Amino acid sequence: MSAISAVIETKPKVARVKKGVKPVVVTEPDPTTQQPIVEEPVVEEPKPKPKAARVKKEIDPNAPPKEKKPNLPAKFAKFMQFGYFFVTSMKDAGLLDETVSADLFERLCIFASVDEQKTYYEGWFASAKDSNKAMRKTLSAHRKASATPKERKPRTKKDIDPHAPKKERKPRTKKNSDNDLINELSNLTNPSNNLS
Repeated sequence: MSAISAVIETKPKVARVKKGVKPVVVTEPDPTTQQPIVEEPVVEEPKPKPKAARVKKEIDPNAPPKEKKPNLPAKFAKFMQFGYFFVTSMKDAGLLDETVSADLFERLCIFASVDEQKTYYEGWFASAKDSNKAMRKTLSAHRKASATPKERKPRTKKDIDPHAPKKERKPRTKKNSDNDLINELSNLTNPSNNLS
């Protein structure tokens, strides 16, 4: 046996195991039984983490309740968010400069108080019907201007053969409004009535 193989055989082998479990160690075989000695893994239970102690605040029953900060209603906040997005996207595209974008933010009432914001957006809701009509008129005018006019094809004339015989038209028959079926049946049954 070479020196390297002797060192490799005498070194204990360690298997990888999960965290919290001690590794299994295999040593040289027992000369009496010729089987390797295997130590059983010992499972260590994880230590419980101590819970943070909560500090209870003493509430003064005589203290006034905290005032809630007023917020803009969500239906108005969505329109403000869209306005902010639109102005910043135009600014990022290079279509607006700093002064114009700041002026637009002021017009959107972004930095105003909640009451001013409410009145601004409520006014917009009140005029939404009129602005919607104006927008539809602008859209229809744009569509008419951008639409290409349809080209009408000229009618093709039928080739009439001058030597072809003309079709004869049958004379139009008047219909009896009340007893058509009865008159036709009686004419079929009585050949003498067909003469009239």
